[in-house]
Amino acid sequence: MNYDKMMLKLQKELYSNKILQTNVQDQRIWQKELAQKFHIPEQELYQKLPMISTTVDIHKDISSDGRAIPLHSHNFWEILFCCQGDVKYIIKDRQYLFQSGNVMIIEPETAHQPLFPSEIQLPYERYVLRIQKNFLEKCAFIYPDVFSVTEKCRKNNNWMLAFSSYHVTQNVNHFFEQMEKEMISQQEHWQDAVNLQVPQLLLYLNRFYSNAKEMIGQTVDEQLLESLIQYIFSNYNLPVTLEEAVYS
Repeated sequence: MNYDKMMLKLQKELYSNKILQTNVQDQRIWQKELAQKFHIPEQELYQKLPMISTTVDIHKDISSDGRAIPLHSHNFWEILFCCQGDVKYIIKDRQYLFQSGNVMIIEPETAHQPLFPSEIQLPYERYVLRIQKNFLEKCAFIYPDVFSVTEKCRKNNNWMLAFSSYHVTQNVNHFFEQMEKEMISQQEHWQDAVNLQVPQLLLYLNRFYSNAKEMIGQTVDEQLLESLIQYIFSNYNLPVTLEEAVYS
């Protein structure tokens, strides 16, 4: 079996298995078995997967320990919504404190990495929305402003949205929740139902990016960031913690 076919087979097994919706302990056991089956390092399980959908897919991920996820990139758009927990997150030349209720937008071919503490007090749970580039480009023909929020992120070099309004946060969570329900249910027209919510979500995010009170992305000072980036690249395959990076 060639590499591409193996990856697609792994993708189907990963997202069709309902254990992703069970408790963290069972999920960890299953992921370990799956990684061994396909001879892939467990921490690279999702990073090596292509999108099986030609448009959009979504799943929920849970990290309950400090296992490192390496610096990586994808050839599709990725939008994260943090459900609980908090992690430091590197995107390009910035670091963010990614917390419950925050949204992270990651462009295709963009290096990014979560930095877990050595001990996680609360499991880091997030929705992962993945969008094919050509699908989003097609959406832009119908909804010209669909890229407005990403253009603002690029202009300001700030890729995290943190909302001060509980109402806005709940509305954003609802988008992700409904898309995941559709994907799990696999009912008639579920893919279209998921696809239709993507431009709505992006337009909604754009509306509140424009409001300075709603946008409170956090970064670190340049000296610390430079030290952190250099440490990550020089220790690419090793577990990384923020403490190690700061005091190395």
